[in-house]
Amino acid sequence: MTARNSFTILLVDADSDDQFFFKEAITHIECNIQLVTASSPEETLEYLNANTPDFIFLDINMPFIDGKDSLQHIRSSKKFNAVNVIMLTTSSNEKDINDCFELGANLYVSKPSSQLELTTILQQIFSLYTENKFEKLTRENFVFELKHGLENY
Repeated sequence: MTARNSFTILLVDADSDDQFFFKEAITHIECNIQLVTASSPEETLEYLNANTPDFIFLDINMPFIDGKDSLQHIRSSKKFNAVNVIMLTTSSNEKDINDCFELGANLYVSKPSSQLELTTILQQIFSLYTENKFEKLTRENFVFELKHGLENY
């Protein structure tokens, strides 16, 4: 990574196995990552009231208040305009993808089936960020696909 190798990440996912999977993946990334996890909208809001992370990885399928509602709430605050919100979800529903794009998410990532894939995806996302390519994201490259690598961004 070129410019920056230190990030604060808020992972919002109600599934403790997915949280563990994410934690394990970031241990293989060569940067200083402070990871905070939240399992509910209440925990998310409590953290965000006092902190501004560099990234929020947000699952859509959450109990009570889903990820799209949380995304809308996050984007309604000017405090979080510069925060990169990545939807990390099992949903491949076109309506979910369109809704998240319209609500202001930066990327839409399908949860991978292996830790190695997740590690690679995270490395590529951080590379996009450090190379200032998040500003160039459009609807055409909003859905992040590992097989395409970085050449589409």
